[in-house]
Formats: sequence, structure tokens, C-alpha cells
Amino acid sequence: MASNGVWVVDAGHMRELRFMHTGVGAHGLYPSRDSTRLFVSNRGEGTISVVSFRTRRIVDTWRIPGGGSPDMGGLSADGRIPWLSGRSPAATRSAHRHPALSRLRSPPGEQNSLREQPRLGGESMDLGRLLLRGAVGALFVGHGTQKLFGWFGGHGLDGTGGFFENLGLRPGRRHATAAGIAEAGGGALLALGAATPVAATAISAIMLTAIRKVHLPKGPWVTEGGYEYNLALVALMTALVETGPGRASVDAALFPRWKGTGWALASLAAAGVGTYLATGPLNEPEPAPQPEAMTDEERATQPRFQREPSGVPADQTA
Repeated sequence: MASNGVWVVDAGHMRELRFMHTGVGAHGLYPSRDSTRLFVSNRGEGTISVVSFRTRRIVDTWRIPGGGSPDMGGLSADGRIPWLSGRSPAATRSAHRHPALSRLRSPPGEQNSLREQPRLGGESMDLGRLLLRGAVGALFVGHGTQKLFGWFGGHGLDGTGGFFENLGLRPGRRHATAAGIAEAGGGALLALGAATPVAATAISAIMLTAIRKVHLPKGPWVTEGGYEYNLALVALMTALVETGPGRASVDAALFPRWKGTGWALASLAAAGVGTYLATGPLNEPEPAPQPEAMTDEERATQPRFQREPSGVPADQTA
């Protein structure tokens, strides 16, 4: 600490190789979980030096905005989140990936402490995802209840079923029921941030089916009746599964691991399977056309029944 750096040591022979200057008051040493980097807290100048074990050189220096005095710390269990405490009894917070900690003004009567610097993906990101889920989820609940119950100016199961029949989705009423449940249920789950991968799969499957059965031949642009709106919603659902619904959600409290790239890809793939099943194996074929009944004029032109000769001579019929 007094030397403002660390010594590079040959552990096999227990000898000093060289001295590496990191910063004033070098204090805490925290290796990354993958053993590729060493984080050195320099509490005398408010910096954190990042040392590469491979090159034995400093590869980056993280300076605390506004100054500060990083003291003791460590890493999270997965090794992705370094954290450091300030030299005060105040609560310590973590820094996601990049420990950009800052010295913020504490309430009157308390010492200043090291707190987390506002970062991309923090509270503002949570607010954005909450607004997104609330708006899109509520709209899909509305779409679903239009189909199921005829609410909000919808056509109900009979009207929607007839429309689906025209699209080749048979039986139309069954498809209308399934679509209504997927939209209303998926929208409700999305708004709550509950089972987000399931909600995203249901909504994406509906959108993919709409693209295939209605919008694809018209091109991408919505001005021509195209699929850009539906495709944007599929992309939005996939992104939301990857990032997670945010802290103000059921998933954050009960299912915090239900997010990430793997979950997003699985949700998108499941939506593709769903639209294939709905329009393929689970879809009934078009019934064979029934013969039309003849009109009176057509009947009049048909040849009448005539008795065939019996082949018995007339004098033998008595």
C-alpha cells in the first residue's frame, strides 16, 4: 500500500520479478473467476487497476467519477460483478460488469460513502421495460377479448371464426378461441412480467401466423398491408426475453433465471413450431364441395323414365 503498487512474484521459486505501479494507496487484490484478470483498488486516488495475468501488464484503469476511496471488496459468485466498499459504515452496492463507483452526498449527519454510479441498464432501463410491458400487454389483452367476447368493438368467436375460415384456418371457431386465449393470456402475463418466455412465445406465434396467412404476400410495409408491425413485435418479444422483464416483475422475484440468449432463442423457436402446428397438422382440410341441387328447369330437361318392352307376345299376357 505504501509503495502504491504490487509486486510480480514467481510463485514456483518464491522470488520477486518486478514491481508494478498501479496507483496511490494500492490496497485490495481481487482475481476474476476465470483467472484472466486482477482488480487492484487504489484507495488513495480513487481508481481500480485491471491487470492481465497473461501479459502481467495493466490493461485498463477505472477511475471513480467525482473521486472516492475504494477499500475492501470482492466478486459475485458468477464472477461477473466486482464490488467494492467505501471507507465508511454506509451500505455497499455492486457495479454491473464495470465498477464505476462514485462518491455521492449522503443525507445530513451521515458520512459520504461509495455508491453505484448510474449506468446503462439500471433504473431507467427497468422503467422502460415496465412501460413497454404495460402498453403492449394491455393491447394484446384487448385483442384477445375482442375475439373471445366481442369486447372493444370485436366480432366475437363467430365473426372471427368466419374470418379465419376464409383464411384457410379450419375450424374457424376453434382457431379463433386459441388465438383469443393466446393473445389475452399472453398479454396478461407480459404486463405482469410473469413467465415472460411463455408470454412471448404465445404472442410471437400469433404474429408469425398473421404474417404467413395475411401479410406476407403484401410485402413488408404496413401502408400496403404488409408485415412490418408483426415482425417488429416478434423482435420485441425476443429481445424482452433476452434482457428479462425488469425488476418490477413477477419473474424478477420468482424466476430470475428465465432470461438470456438461450431462453430468447427457445421462445422464438417454440413460436415457429406453434404457427406450423396451427396451420399444418392441427388444421383441418377444406371440405369437398357438395353437388348443387338441380333447378326446376334443369329437371324438366332430364330424360323421363320409359318402360322397357317385356319381350312377351301380347296374346300370351292374358
